[in-house]
This record gives sequence, C-alpha cells and structure tokens, in this order.
Amino acid sequence: SDATGSVVIRVIDEEGVVVIEDSLTFTDDDTLFSLLEKHYELHWSSMPLAGAEGKIILGINDVITDFQTSFIMILIDGHVYDRQGNQVAVEEEMSRVGIDLIPLIDGNTYIFKHQPIGTSGGQE
Repeated sequence: SDATGSVVIRVIDEEGVVVIEDSLTFTDDDTLFSLLEKHYELHWSSMPLAGAEGKIILGINDVITDFQTSFIMILIDGHVYDRQGNQVAVEEEMSRVGIDLIPLIDGNTYIFKHQPIGTSGGQE
C-alpha cells in the first residue's frame, strides 16, 4: 500500500548526541515498532505491562541500554490522541504508553533517548 505519511526518528545517545535523525515514510500497515524494525537494528524485550505483554525498546543500533541503570525514553513531538480520540499538540512530551500503543501520526518526530535510571542531576 502507498505511503500514508512520514515521521522523523531521532535517537540520542548517552552523551546527548543525536546519532540518528531520519525521515521515514510509513503505510497503514506499519506501526512505530515495525517501522523501527525495518530500518534499524532493534534490541527489545517483552514484558507484562498493565496486564498485557508489552515490548520494551532496549536499544537502537549502537545506542544500547540494560534497563537496570539506563533505559530508552520515548518522547513525542507533534501530536498524540487524547482519550476522546482528538489530536492534541505536544512538544517533546514523554510517552505515557509503551511502543505498542504509540500511534504513527504523519509529521510527528519520535525521539528515543538514552536515559540513566535513578540519577539526580549534577553528578558529572
């Protein structure tokens, strides 16, 4: 099927450096997960979340986390759906849901950021 839109995938490593910034087209058949899987070396795990199996992204290409000391934070820039199904504008907002539940919305940027766990700022 034809492309229904395009999104930007941005990956930020532990130094805060943008290591991937790609504009990818997607079709109705794609999910955010399948799109990542198509274009990158994806490291992921499955774990029960809210009573259902959910995928956890552990790494993309060379940006790898262990889910003990670090994780991949997903931020969305563009639009998300509210509970009523309306599109709401967001600016680099942390996703409240796992990757399986994040919709692909044309024009969005999805940011995958290497994030330490349980560190307070100022410990350089």
